[in-house]
Amino acid sequence: MEKQIYFEGEEITPDDYSYISESYSVPFNVVTEIMTLFSEGKPVFLGAYSGVLRKRVEEIISLLSDKPDDIPAQPENVEFEVVDNAENQIIIYKDIVEAQAETKNSEIAQMVQIVTNPIAEFFHINNAGMATLRADNPPTLEESYKVIDRIFVARETTDKINDYSTWLLGSITNELENYFGSQFDIGQVLETSEKAYNTVVTAVGVFKEYGHKKYALSFTHHKEAFYAKIEKEDKELLLQKAEEVGLSSKDVRSMASIVKRLGRSVVEGITSKDQIKDLINACKDATVDYLVYSKEDNIWTRIKSLTEPSGDIIINLKTNTLKEGDKEVKIQLTYGPSLGT
Repeated sequence: MEKQIYFEGEEITPDDYSYISESYSVPFNVVTEIMTLFSEGKPVFLGAYSGVLRKRVEEIISLLSDKPDDIPAQPENVEFEVVDNAENQIIIYKDIVEAQAETKNSEIAQMVQIVTNPIAEFFHINNAGMATLRADNPPTLEESYKVIDRIFVARETTDKINDYSTWLLGSITNELENYFGSQFDIGQVLETSEKAYNTVVTAVGVFKEYGHKKYALSFTHHKEAFYAKIEKEDKELLLQKAEEVGLSSKDVRSMASIVKRLGRSVVEGITSKDQIKDLINACKDATVDYLVYSKEDNIWTRIKSLTEPSGDIIINLKTNTLKEGDKEVKIQLTYGPSLGT
């Protein structure tokens, strides 16, 4: 039985494989094979890859999981009741939702307090999980490693505060690196886990980029913008739109891919979530599968794109045409394992 795949804590589908392929410079058919094996619970044979490609495959695998990172607090078993009144209709639904939300927030606040109380001895921590070192009582190097370890223990205990704890991890690690310099080695506290290391690298990178100007969005939203291969101003535009119209982090990822291909003008005039969804769906429909051959690397790569990619030989799988230089001919394809189909 195939299981749902999460990449960097976000649910993904085959439509996302081209984005991962492009972001990590790994052939599309290799990404597809990795995802298929992972969803079936089978191991990926790393011996099939070598050099830079193997390292990139290992990185992708380290970011895969079968559960999400961020689970939003949702009201459970919500019911509403309408009470008849001659003067007005009293709707109790809102009160129930607010009460349940308050309970959830209280539970989360208690968890946050358990994590931050010992850490607050060395850091000033705000409600968003941003920390600054206390000049009057900085930790020793050994105490610093215990602080990082405590955050990871908290993350393993519950996923309800992952968003908070990731901002906390990024800001504290950044503060400790600035304070101790080369003496501080995050590898001293982490297990020999590529995933844990990548979590810290991501947390610090996203904090440095957005800690000074955090949008009213999850850490994962900021992470998707951070890793998008588009201009900084375009990333900020996407986060602004996400905040304004209520986009998911997956929508931010999709829009980043669209902006990269079509430019920021396709986003600037958008004023609603429905418009974003329509644009994403339209681009999916317009996306074409290509097989691209590089003579220099002697490799075929499968690419999904709105525009024709560059390469020595390009096969359009929608029109069944082969293009080499100025020549373009109709072909008949026979699919097989070598094409990743």
